[in-house]
Amino acid sequence: NKISKRAIDAITVDVSDFMTSGVNNRVLTATGTDAMNAEQYLTFDGSTLAVVGNATFAECSGFSVSNAISGTPLLTLENNHTSKASSGELKFLKDAANVENGEVLGEISFFGDNNAGTPEVIQYGQIYAQAIDVVDGAEAGDMHLLVASYDGVLTSGLRLAGDTNADGEVDVVIASGAASTTTIAGNLDIDGDTITTAGNIELATGGSGDITLDAAGNIYLEAGGVAVAVEADLFQVSSATSGKPLLTLKDTHTSKASSSELKFLKDAADIEDDESL
Repeated sequence: NKISKRAIDAITVDVSDFMTSGVNNRVLTATGTDAMNAEQYLTFDGSTLAVVGNATFAECSGFSVSNAISGTPLLTLENNHTSKASSGELKFLKDAANVENGEVLGEISFFGDNNAGTPEVIQYGQIYAQAIDVVDGAEAGDMHLLVASYDGVLTSGLRLAGDTNADGEVDVVIASGAASTTTIAGNLDIDGDTITTAGNIELATGGSGDITLDAAGNIYLEAGGVAVAVEADLFQVSSATSGKPLLTLKDTHTSKASSSELKFLKDAADIEDDESL
């Protein structure tokens, strides 16, 4: 017997026999072992993959988006609801079985090259949040903003601490290191009543200008039993009230042998006869 061969130019298949909901640009998914469905809410037009509804990536160790065009890639969370009370949300959920105090819940990191001969990828910034107290009914969180400090080591520059053991109270730690500088461009409004320092404190104008202490009540200088020293060419107290200003030296010690004293000290290196003290 002789078998002959001939070319087949085309095969026509009617996909409607095994595919449902067929429309341009719909992505096909299997429905069983011998059928397909063109998904209404999952489409691809050659450049854009569109998903309508929820998208879940299970057991996914990474999700990468890259583009060589300036200003991209761009992640947009768009909400079209008219409610002013809510909008889009970027949510980090740590749903482990053994969450404990200090648990890191999520972080956003910022990386870029340095100028080494062979550029190295360096982490220049980070934002992360912790569950600092996971006790039921007393939950508290911490949030940190870090930047690479001089030698590439990430250092916290802003910390919001919620574990204050007081409802509605949050502590804030700004900057890192006693030599760091915190600059306030406008006014500083303090609703509390105490400013503390670990050592000496200096109020300086950074140039010409005055320092004014303006109080609705009295101004008290407490020196812990030592001295209040003023170094100035002129010390002036003025008042527009009749009989004022009044200088009072008050001594509350019970000793009868001593009392307040108004003392003038001339402490020059060249004291001589007839020196005015």
